[in-house]
Amino acid sequence: MIGQRLGSFLIEAKIGSGAMGEVYKATQQLKDGRTRTAAVKVVSADFLERDLALKRFQREAEILAQLRHPHIVRYYAHGKFQGTYYYAMEFVEGETLDAVLERQGFLPWQQVVELGIQLCQALQYAHDHQVVHRDLKPSNLMITRDGRLKLTDFGIAKDLDATVNLTRTGRTLGTAAYMAPEQIRGNPPISHKTDLYALGCLLYQMLTGRPPFEGKSAVVLMHAHMAEPAPRPSSKTPDVPRALDDLVVQLMSKEPPDRPWDAAQVAHLLQELRDRTRRGDRVEMAFDRARKQVAASGGVLVPDANGDGHTAALPRPGAPTAGTGAGTRSRKSGRSRSSRAKAGADSSDRRRRMLETGGLALALVGLVALLAVLLWPPSMESLYAEAEKLMASDRRSDWKRAIQYKVEQIERRFPDHPYTDQFSQWRDRIALDEARGRSVQLESPTRIGEPRADQPAEAMYKKVISDIGPMLIAEQHAQVARRWGELAEELARLGDPEQRGWLLLAREKQREHLEKLAAQKRAALTLLSQAELSLRNDLTAAARTQLDRLIADYSGVALGDPEFLGIIARADAMLKQLEARDDPDSPDSPGDQQDPEA
Repeated sequence: MIGQRLGSFLIEAKIGSGAMGEVYKATQQLKDGRTRTAAVKVVSADFLERDLALKRFQREAEILAQLRHPHIVRYYAHGKFQGTYYYAMEFVEGETLDAVLERQGFLPWQQVVELGIQLCQALQYAHDHQVVHRDLKPSNLMITRDGRLKLTDFGIAKDLDATVNLTRTGRTLGTAAYMAPEQIRGNPPISHKTDLYALGCLLYQMLTGRPPFEGKSAVVLMHAHMAEPAPRPSSKTPDVPRALDDLVVQLMSKEPPDRPWDAAQVAHLLQELRDRTRRGDRVEMAFDRARKQVAASGGVLVPDANGDGHTAALPRPGAPTAGTGAGTRSRKSGRSRSSRAKAGADSSDRRRRMLETGGLALALVGLVALLAVLLWPPSMESLYAEAEKLMASDRRSDWKRAIQYKVEQIERRFPDHPYTDQFSQWRDRIALDEARGRSVQLESPTRIGEPRADQPAEAMYKKVISDIGPMLIAEQHAQVARRWGELAEELARLGDPEQRGWLLLAREKQREHLEKLAAQKRAALTLLSQAELSLRNDLTAAARTQLDRLIADYSGVALGDPEFLGIIARADAMLKQLEARDDPDSPDSPGDQQDPEA
C-alpha cells in the first residue's frame, strides 16, 4: 500500500493494525491546494469474509462522522477505491496510553485526573449522541505531545438509535480486561454506564500500572469482573486521593445503577479534585486513612525522605533494648572464667525468653481485642450514626452507601427500630435526586432526551414537558401547576415503587409553580390596593393606569385559578365604573345627578 493512492489520500507509512485491518499515515490533497496529514484505516480482505464485517466497518465510519469533539479523533472521509474499503480520520501526533504505561509503569494521580476529565468529556459527548464505545482500553486512547487525550477506534461502538443489530445474539464484544458485567452477561442491556465501568478500570490501571483484574484467559477475567469485588487503587499505591480512590471503586460497581449517573458527573468530581489542588487546598489521601488505622492499632508512622510514611516497630519509652545488662557483678574467688561466661549466657537466654514470651502474650491480647472489635456486630445506634454522616454528604453515591451498608443492616437486624420515617425520607431523597438528573436529559432536544421503553414514567414526564411549553412562555403558572398535579395523581394511582422518584419530582414541580402563582397574585393584589387608594384620594388618572396595568399583565396568567380570576374581575369592574363616570351619558356620571335642593 505504501506509495499508492486511495482517493485523495497518498499512503506514506504503516502505523498500526487491528482486528478490522491496517492503519496508514497518509497525506490528503485538498481542493484549495492545501494538504493535511491523515490516518487511513483499510479493511482487510480476510475481515470482509466475516459475517456483517463490512456493515460494521461502515458503521464505525458513520458513527465517527457524527462526532465532532476536541477529545475524539476527527472524521475526514470514507469510501471504496478500486475495490478497497477505507475511511480516513485525524492523524494524532503522539502515542497510545498503552505505550505510555509500558514506558512509565503508572502515572501521577494529578495526570490521571487531568486525562480522566478529558476522557469523560469525550464520553459524555458520545453518549449525548446515543453512542456507547464498548471497547475502552489504553490502546484506544491517544495522548498528544502536549498532553491532550483523543478517543479513537469505534469499531464495536453501539449506536443506541440504530435499527440494525450488527452483533449476533449472545455474542460478547469488547476487551475482557475492561468489560462490564452486563457486557459479559448480555443483561441488562448495554448503556452509557457500560463505558463508565471501563473508565473505572482505565483509571485504576493509570494509577497502579496494572489492570484491576488479571488472569491467564478471557474466561478467568470475565469471571473476575462478574464475581470479585473491585479492588482499590490504594491497595497498590498509597499516593491516591481518597475521593479518587472511592470514585474508581464506584465506577467498577457490578450493577449499573450503583455507578455514577453519567460521565459528566464523573468529570465534575474530578474537576473538583483538580481545582482543590490548584488552589493549594489540602487533599485527603487514601494514605491518611491508613495512617489513622495504624495509629489506632498502636503503630508508629515514620516518614521517609519523600515525606511519605511507613509503619515501623519502634520501642516504647522505658522499654528494655537489646544489649543491656543487669550491671557488673563482683568476682568471687574460686569461680573460673568459663563458669562466669556460661552463667551470663544462661541469664541472658532466660531474659530473652521472658521478653519473647511476654511480647507474644501482649501481641495475642492485642490480636484478640482487634478481632473482637472487627467481628463484634455494631450496635443499632452506631450504624444509624454512620448512616446519618453519609447522608449529610452532597453526593448521591454516599447516600446509596448509607442505605446499602447501614440502613439495610439496621432493618435486617433490628426490625423494631425507631427510624422508619427517617429511612423513608432518605430513600425519597435518593429517588428524587435520580429523577432530577434524568429529567435534565429528558428536557434536552437531543437524542438522549428520548424516554426509555421500560420506564413509563419517562414518557409521561416527556408528555407534560411538551404540554406546558406554551404555558411557560405565557407564565400561566396556574395551568402549569395543574398539569404537574395531574401527573402526580396519575403516578400515585399506578403505585409503582420504582416510579416514586418521578412522583416526588411532579409534586416538587407543582409546588414550585404554585409558589410562582402566589407571587403573581400578591403583585396583582398590590396593584388593586393601590388603585383603590388612588380613588379614595380622587387620583382618577393614577387609578386608571394601575387598573389597566393589572388587567393587561395578569388576565392571561390568571387562567385556571378562580381566586386570581376574581381579582381580575374586581379590577375590571372598578375600571368600568371609572369609564362610566367619565361618560356624560352614563347614569353614573356626576353630570346626570339632580341637585336635591333644586
